[in-house]
Amino acid sequence: MDIGNRLFRSALLGLAGNRAARALSQRYGMKLGARRFVAGETMEEAIVQAKRLNAEGIAVTLDFLGESVSSLEEAKTSELGYLELLRTIEREGINGNISLKPTQF
Repeated sequence: MDIGNRLFRSALLGLAGNRAARALSQRYGMKLGARRFVAGETMEEAIVQAKRLNAEGIAVTLDFLGESVSSLEEAKTSELGYLELLRTIEREGINGNISLKPTQF
């Protein structure tokens, strides 16, 4: 990996663990372009969009944004959220899968 890539990677990893950067991305991320890639801010919004995409013949990948949990409680919250997402995908007949990030567990 060249020096430019290493520096860029290091900067991104530093921002990923920064509370201020996290707060800014949560507050302004959707307005600054994330909406194109994020189906919704709630599971209900994401399921509506997943159904719309499925109706167009497009399979989906769903996940919970956020990572780098720092406590067992945060990891448990992620676990329970993903289990609920899996149940909802099955119940609603969504053609798709989930994306797990090890740093959330």
